[in-house]
Amino acid sequence: MHAEKLSLSFGVNQIYDNAEFNILPQDKVGIVGVNGAGKTTLFKIILGQIKPDSGYIDVENKTIGYLPQQIEIKDSDITVWDFLLTARPIKALEKKQNDLYEDLSKNPEDKELLNKLSDIQEELEYYYALNTKE
Repeated sequence: MHAEKLSLSFGVNQIYDNAEFNILPQDKVGIVGVNGAGKTTLFKIILGQIKPDSGYIDVENKTIGYLPQQIEIKDSDITVWDFLLTARPIKALEKKQNDLYEDLSKNPEDKELLNKLSDIQEELEYYYALNTKE
């Protein structure tokens, strides 16, 4: 990934002025700085959420992971605990498993459903094992 001649201002506040960097595939990079230094803004430019005034960042067809500081919860009736649980793979897999059990009760000879159920059971055992490690 590299950036060339990256400039960005918000009103009179100049965030970047012809900034440049090059990150090689073997590099490990951390972005640190005081509040307001432009760390989140840099990630938003990388993700294409903000367009710089000039210059560019080339991510070279890499996958970028980013967890925003604020998470938007669309269901205002959901509890924090329920929200956290829905993000966990175990919860989603258990729902799929229950749906498959219901489908299987209607079609007990369906081998495709049995295979899917077997695959989900293996995944669940993997996650259960991860959660029980000390």
